[in-house]
Amino acid sequence: MRTNSFALIIGVGDGACGALNHIYLTNTLDGLDFLAINTDKQALFSLDIPIERQLLIGMNVTNGLGSGSNPVVGREAAIESISAIKEIVSKDYQIVFILAGMGGGTGTGSAPVIARLCRDIGCVVVTIVSIPGVFEGDLRKVISRNGIDPMYKSSDMVLMFSNDRIASSHYDASISEVFKFSDLIFKMPVDIIIRMLSSKEYPIIDFDDLKAVIQEVNVLSSVTSGIGDGEDRITEALHRLYGSPYLVDVEIKAVNNILLFIESGSENQVRMSEIGIIIDNLQEKYGEKTVIVWGCGINTNFNTEISLSAVLAGELF
Repeated sequence: MRTNSFALIIGVGDGACGALNHIYLTNTLDGLDFLAINTDKQALFSLDIPIERQLLIGMNVTNGLGSGSNPVVGREAAIESISAIKEIVSKDYQIVFILAGMGGGTGTGSAPVIARLCRDIGCVVVTIVSIPGVFEGDLRKVISRNGIDPMYKSSDMVLMFSNDRIASSHYDASISEVFKFSDLIFKMPVDIIIRMLSSKEYPIIDFDDLKAVIQEVNVLSSVTSGIGDGEDRITEALHRLYGSPYLVDVEIKAVNNILLFIESGSENQVRMSEIGIIIDNLQEKYGEKTVIVWGCGINTNFNTEISLSAVLAGELF
């Protein structure tokens, strides 16, 4: 399975494997490997992801029939198959993204076990989780809360978005459309962080910058992005940056570190005066003591547009 990739994306459970499938089919970035993990054999094998990038776990626990929305079963399934998981992730990956839907069985129970394994191996672990909306019932919300707490201890960074945000902003959407929106939100942090690390423009953001910002934070963090165009492209990009689905429902007590990535077109590159405005705006919003590490990149699809992407780490609740 291992090529020359430096990042592994793992989907755990039905919903997250669906999101992983979307990322796999639409991926245009280099350096990524994929792994779909589930306790449900039928759901796993229905994916477009190649069979060698799928892993059925917990056969003795579930007989391949799923976890029955029981996180305890999900956890036992991961523990049963821990050697098989370790064999795949012990491939010199620098960073592992773990996608999981909280509130069910496999994702809620297995994801913390898998995250801890990846972190113990030495990978930087970014966990991306969705939490149930009000329409999904109180029980799933309780289960999700019990599942998220262990993720903080098992991951370097936890990113969380609520299905309520999708439901409220796409009220008349069909259920299949809602899942598509969820897939896009799962993909966004992966896309942002990999683009950051892949850029060759100066000043670059390297892996040490990312580690310095997120490792040992052990609290809820955020990844956000916004695009602007025209004369007010900075103002527009900042406005959209602050409207991220990973940020709008989060109460921010403090942001200690920000990793900022600025992309522009080769013919209309960002100007130093614009960078000054962006950094001043972030310092005003999050405080003068917030450390901001920034880098730039060229987006060949841009003309006069500018994109701002940021990893925020601190006391977010």
